[in-house]
Amino acid sequence: MFIDPLAPVAIEPTTRCLLLRGRNQDGAVCFDMYVETSENATAPPPILPNQHLPDTVYHLLRATHHTRLLSSTRYTLVTASGRSVGRLSANALGTRYTVHQDTNDESTRDPKDGQDVCVIRYQPNVLGRKGPRQMTVEIPTEDSAGGYKANGSSDSAVVLCNRMPEWCARSNAFVLDFEGRVSVPSVKNFQLVHPDEDAYVVLQFGRVADHMFTLDMRYPMSPMLALAIAASNMDRKLA
Repeated sequence: MFIDPLAPVAIEPTTRCLLLRGRNQDGAVCFDMYVETSENATAPPPILPNQHLPDTVYHLLRATHHTRLLSSTRYTLVTASGRSVGRLSANALGTRYTVHQDTNDESTRDPKDGQDVCVIRYQPNVLGRKGPRQMTVEIPTEDSAGGYKANGSSDSAVVLCNRMPEWCARSNAFVLDFEGRVSVPSVKNFQLVHPDEDAYVVLQFGRVADHMFTLDMRYPMSPMLALAIAASNMDRKLA
């Protein structure tokens, strides 16, 4: 099963992934995305001893965190083969993130080539006093080649928002239905939907172990954008 990391995935079946948080050889925090290839689309995520990954997944992408005083770049996004596909940058408060997609032309070595393809906004919520976090995500519409339109304006962008959880008196907490794909409660678990179609989940992220998460997506999300959004969600935010 081949998946283009830069192209929108199919509407059905849901593209199901596992995200493993760790550190690279330099000690930098990184997130590795593994695509599940199991034909059982309703299967819950595998919870295995010591977080060993099953044979039914393959490594697609990695996001690596970078701390730089003179640059706003926070993460680099590369394929399993090491090809750069994008970058994620944030403002100082962590309320606005921008995803920059690198050019598809591997002969081009200038890292400035490419386009901004996604904006992620988090509503300021110091210490969680405003309740569950709120986020919006803008991605451009699809072009005729199956990718995303360059430099799309907000008028032509697809705007997604996180589905707000409901209060459960029995558990005394806010809850969302992840259909068995999330097993550990966390304030960072989320589902992205279109404001006019709340039943269609475009992207969902949730914890299943200390450093393992599920990351499931449907059209018009791409794996690279999904990984960048998940990395922004896990990033520390002053606001």
